[in-house]
Amino acid sequence: MNCGSCSACCKVLRIAELDKAPDTWCPNFKKGCGCTIYADRPNSCRGFKCLWLMSQETDTPWEEAMRPDKLKVIFDVQGKDLILHMDKAYTYRVNDPRVEAQAKSIAEKGDYGILARSGSDIVRLK
Repeated sequence: MNCGSCSACCKVLRIAELDKAPDTWCPNFKKGCGCTIYADRPNSCRGFKCLWLMSQETDTPWEEAMRPDKLKVIFDVQGKDLILHMDKAYTYRVNDPRVEAQAKSIAEKGDYGILARSGSDIVRLK
């Protein structure tokens, strides 16, 4: 499974190896082409799979509308927390009923806390 045309993580997430801050486009991302260093991308990029992508490999894949570039929210689990990574321009999406329902469902199944992250701001929701 691959990300297709989704590139939300290339903007929203921090990439330590590249000294890339959250909410800035990766210098190696090229619109219409994707990652220009894909074969040699950093380990944090290579190892990252959002929950939408992971769901596509299951019997119950999330719908296309939940894809991070469409929803503007990246669902990620780190330790005992579900993290909702959001582009600063779309922080209101934390109140989207689809986001709330999916976050609640995931949190209950895994006994996760819920964090909302935008840029360097992190808020615990549960």
